[in-house]
Amino acid sequence: NQLKIYPNPADSHWNILHSTLIDKVQLFDGNGKELQTLSPNNSSIILSGHNLSSGVYFLKVTSGSDFCVQKIIKN
Repeated sequence: NQLKIYPNPADSHWNILHSTLIDKVQLFDGNGKELQTLSPNNSSIILSGHNLSSGVYFLKVTSGSDFCVQKIIKN
């Protein structure tokens, strides 16, 4: 499975693309606190960062029984 998240770092949003359907996207702050959960049921999604402060965040993308955690940066 292939996951792409771009642009990274980003000013306003991230494009999330996966080779299969994305079941769940969870956004966490640097301390591990869950900030947002989305259930797109699609292979692509746009995650808005307009309400986020500048800094480092983590995305957990779940597709079926697989998941991947990626670091993202908000400018």
